[in-house]
Amino acid sequence: MVEMKKIVSYLFIFVLMLGTAPNAASANSYSFKSTTGWASINADGVNGTTGGSGGTEVTVTNAADLERYATANGKYIIKVSGSINLSPKGKYIDVSSNKTIVGLNASSEIINGGLKIRGSNVIVKNLTIRGTYVEGDWDGKTNDYDGIQITGKDAHHIWIDHVTMRKHGDGLIDIVNGANYVTISNSRFEQHNKSITISGNDNDTNTDKYKVTIQDCWFRGTTQRNPRVRFGMVHLYNNYYSDMGKYGRDMVYSSSLGYAIGVGVSAKIYSENNYFENLRHPTSFIDTTSKPGYIRDSGSYFVNSGSMTTRASGVTWKPSDYYSYTLRNASQVRSHVINNAGAGK
Repeated sequence: MVEMKKIVSYLFIFVLMLGTAPNAASANSYSFKSTTGWASINADGVNGTTGGSGGTEVTVTNAADLERYATANGKYIIKVSGSINLSPKGKYIDVSSNKTIVGLNASSEIINGGLKIRGSNVIVKNLTIRGTYVEGDWDGKTNDYDGIQITGKDAHHIWIDHVTMRKHGDGLIDIVNGANYVTISNSRFEQHNKSITISGNDNDTNTDKYKVTIQDCWFRGTTQRNPRVRFGMVHLYNNYYSDMGKYGRDMVYSSSLGYAIGVGVSAKIYSENNYFENLRHPTSFIDTTSKPGYIRDSGSYFVNSGSMTTRASGVTWKPSDYYSYTLRNASQVRSHVINNAGAGK
């Protein structure tokens, strides 16, 4: 009987120790690695994208702490709790290498500013980023207020996953100045004019960069640049495009028809099994005769939409030569993306 009491006592103490000890598994639960897309490959000295995995885990509730850890040296898993308001409006938080910035729940957000990613091996996950819209400037021409800028040759191996982005002063995501090896997945873009720009200049000299994968995303009523591609080897698959141009029409620009994919100079776009619904122009060619853009498409699904203009001859690469991925049948994309894309999902 005495021995039994001792065993019970030891078990009770053990349980108490478990309850008060640091949660060793908590860091692992926020340790992510991109499993597909350009961000998953081994290149430029980085083998896939792991962000701050294995580093210090911190929780931030204000802009000062977010900036402190996002710019720090070393690996950090930065967990965003609640709503972080950046000031002044349009402020960017610089993000250096080896960082994961992840929302703790569906209410985690960054408002009135954005992130400027200049380093490598960065993950942004489970966040809403919104709110730099300037009244009266629906098409975003007066300020360079993007939601996320991925900029410079040092910005490579970037994974943007399960984000919701809306109502910014310029673009939602800009991938510019030689950024490379980017995957954008499971995300929702809405209430906006210019969604994603890949290379911002027809005379860009970084013509071998801009390898980007966009998968399982919802472009919901956005007007253009979903994405607009210059130069890049860009893979678009299992995305849902709905009601392109609706944002412009809602903002009293009644003739706004919009387009889904912008084929810019020297673009090499590989499109597969996307779902297009209620839009006039699945593609728009914004290239030049001296630098024609190219897009090939297979397996896509069209509902109440115009026909897709393609020019496949210049797309001589295949994503499967670089990374593995699984295609969903295009007819299943709409329901899957609606249920899974965006923050908190």
